[in-house]
Amino acid sequence: MGALEEMILDYFARDNWQVQQHETEPYIRFEYGNEAGSWVCLIWYIEEESQILIYSILPIEVPAGRRADVSEFLTRVNYGQSRGCFEMNFDTGETRYRTSVNFGKGDINPVPFVPALKINLLSYGDHLSGLEDVIAGRIDPASAAEVHLEEQPDLDLRDDGY
Repeated sequence: MGALEEMILDYFARDNWQVQQHETEPYIRFEYGNEAGSWVCLIWYIEEESQILIYSILPIEVPAGRRADVSEFLTRVNYGQSRGCFEMNFDTGETRYRTSVNFGKGDINPVPFVPALKINLLSYGDHLSGLEDVIAGRIDPASAAEVHLEEQPDLDLRDDGY
């Protein structure tokens, strides 16, 4: 077991999170949710690069006819974000939020991982209802982004036990 894999599994075990480790690929999967809905999260660990990629993935693919509006919404909410971003595959409609941690040659510990995980889950959850509204055509992308940018959560990441 590599250092990244061990650190991630130890973190989730400490807080009794239910996670599934892929048998052959270097990632961990779990489900997460808030009042807006639930989604799948994948945490890829790339041992040889000392890098972790955290993805919150929309449970549905965006229909081809809605991808331009969703792209506008995602671009608007991405503007100014410094720690993560939304991305969409235009060919498949897969939509996700990504944060990452690069440990470089430094010590591998949960201190940078925990805020990246929390930012991912909070940011994705905060924008999920707007994303779903744009997909359904209930609101235009600019209005949805404006509403969600005004209602940003307080991301106090200091109370993480580390």
